[in-house]
Amino acid sequence: MFNSKLNKMVLFFIWSCLSFIANFLLGNIFILNVTFAITTILSIYIFNDDKTFIDPRVVLPGFFYLYHTWYFHSLSVGREMLFFTPIDSIIEESLLVSYFGMLVLINTINLVFITRGRYFSTDYKLIFHDSSRTATTKPEMIIWFASLAVSFICLAYVYTSGATSKLEITRLGGIHTLGYYSTLILNILTLLRCVRLPVRSIYKDKMIIIIILYFVFYLIVAGERDIPFRFLISCLIIYTVKTKAFGFSKILSFLTIVVIIVPISQMFKSVAVGGLSLNNFSLLMLFSNEFITTSRNLYSLLFFGVEHSLSFIFTDVLRAFLPSPILDSLDIMSTNKWFNTLYRTDNDFSGSAGWGLGLIPQGIIVGGYFGVYLIMTLVGIIIGSLYALRIKSQMYLLFYILALTVSIYCFRADLANYLSQIFKINGFSFLIIFYFSKWLKRLSGGK
Repeated sequence: MFNSKLNKMVLFFIWSCLSFIANFLLGNIFILNVTFAITTILSIYIFNDDKTFIDPRVVLPGFFYLYHTWYFHSLSVGREMLFFTPIDSIIEESLLVSYFGMLVLINTINLVFITRGRYFSTDYKLIFHDSSRTATTKPEMIIWFASLAVSFICLAYVYTSGATSKLEITRLGGIHTLGYYSTLILNILTLLRCVRLPVRSIYKDKMIIIIILYFVFYLIVAGERDIPFRFLISCLIIYTVKTKAFGFSKILSFLTIVVIIVPISQMFKSVAVGGLSLNNFSLLMLFSNEFITTSRNLYSLLFFGVEHSLSFIFTDVLRAFLPSPILDSLDIMSTNKWFNTLYRTDNDFSGSAGWGLGLIPQGIIVGGYFGVYLIMTLVGIIIGSLYALRIKSQMYLLFYILALTVSIYCFRADLANYLSQIFKINGFSFLIIFYFSKWLKRLSGGK
């Protein structure tokens, strides 16, 4: 079994080298885009041995392709979203460096799997449903209800605060942060219940249904799509691991649905406080949503040029792990903030917020192709290592799944966001659940 998997990895590496060299020499946008799409489909197809949606080489390439090509697809349908003249050579370079980044990511994950072959098991029986234990323990239930109460109170405060947009909501500071953490803990505990329940029970479980409805409400009021989307994708991952019935065609269908849902969900962000507008609703919305941001940012960096600096990696690592009060006193700026508040202002294009950045664009800022190689190698090592650890326990499995959903989101963010979301925010939330569960268990006499 392992030899078969190893052969696929070697063949993919050979394809990676040959396809990149060929496209580097040809310099044809159409051929490069087709190669990009073929490689994405190839990775999804050959690495989906057990028909699940949990392997990062199956989950990430589809989203990576969307984030790094969608802007150029939008130009082909006549969307006027460039604030600078489109130049074919820069479009070609944008696609090529993005393609290079995806190849580095997938092959790095493959290398991690080869070096940690003993963790290559896909047997989840030891960490799934155990009839001898309840789906949610009493301490976990107490934390679940407490988190729901805190999240709802924070949401009520947002609704009555007078804020009319997501930007104004984030400026509420502590209330917004408290609401986010409590909602994330709620997310983790509900997913833990999904892991422990038999498949047939998940559909009709009242706690899960309540949370799905609450997260929709949370999206409408707070404008946060990431938590409800991550929850739904995480549920899908757990479901596919339990059923092993999520083949190649279903994955492509899922990605198609995502392309449709994402722009529609944009209309419902903070709709309860900002109102709903259907004036701009059209099929062209499919080509004007967050999927265009990363490739648009990359294009702008190549168009205007940027002075490379490795310091952006160090500042992002500091921002990811140091407490916020220390960061404020040191005035350490993330690469994302630098791009949106300084770079865009200096080059005079479209405001100062809402564009994000992207791991590939950050690689270009750090050091061109070398910078892209550094960042995507780091991402590949992190997500590959967490995947290898997923079969050790239910918590390890959930931590990996949430890290996987963070990876999808951070294709349009930066390294500081990526590391912070996985290790500081998610890690802190898991620690809260762990220590409060132990404390509550001791209070109840170990029951």
